[in-house]
Amino acid sequence: FENYSRELKKYYMVTSYSHEKGKFAAIVTDITEEKIMQMKLEESEEKYRRLIKNSPVVTYTVSTKKGLMYISKQVENILGFSADELCKYPMKIFGLMEDAPFENFAKYHEWLKSSKERVFEYKIRDNKGERHWISTQIIEKKIEEDEIISDGIGIDITERKLMEIELERTKKLYEKIFMENPIGIGLVNEKDLIIEGNYALQKFLGYSREELINKPIKEISFEQEYTTDKVEQTKMREQKIKNYT
Repeated sequence: FENYSRELKKYYMVTSYSHEKGKFAAIVTDITEEKIMQMKLEESEEKYRRLIKNSPVVTYTVSTKKGLMYISKQVENILGFSADELCKYPMKIFGLMEDAPFENFAKYHEWLKSSKERVFEYKIRDNKGERHWISTQIIEKKIEEDEIISDGIGIDITERKLMEIELERTKKLYEKIFMENPIGIGLVNEKDLIIEGNYALQKFLGYSREELINKPIKEISFEQEYTTDKVEQTKMREQKIKNYT
């Protein structure tokens, strides 16, 4: 058995045996160093387990022969499927994926073997059929004959992706409003070069968009007006005025 001596501050193991009837012997072994190392290892493992448990990141191990070998419990928060269910049917998760860099599990081995990509994105359906965007990073890749085993992490980036889609939709809407406005509108940078002009401005000046972009504003202005514009533009950049005519 093992024990700890508070007086000696040491761990020790006692092994007892009977070498003669009515008598026994005991061997006491100092195991303090080994015990401290074991405790530190268990503490480190427990910290790692807590980190994995409380992290929103999903960790996984995939084999190109066996499919999904391991996936952390956080996957249930994203997909609604338990880790045990997904590991019980190791090919199931591949059937839920969309827009991955490989078409299906059969082509996963070929892609993993030839690709230098470590990070990729794809969509995946949860147990209700709703789509999530996932960003995956391959942390380690081990090639063993005709099998590749990879460890990686996955992060749900659905919220970010939906924001990007909405931002792109809004951008296109404002571009349409800008370009189709019946009033000629041009954008000029700090070097007095035209960086954009809508259809009405192009028609008014007689230039195509390609001809208008990067054209100095001075070339389409009267000299006196250009001088006045420079003064007023300086005031606007310094926020002394909001606009001028």
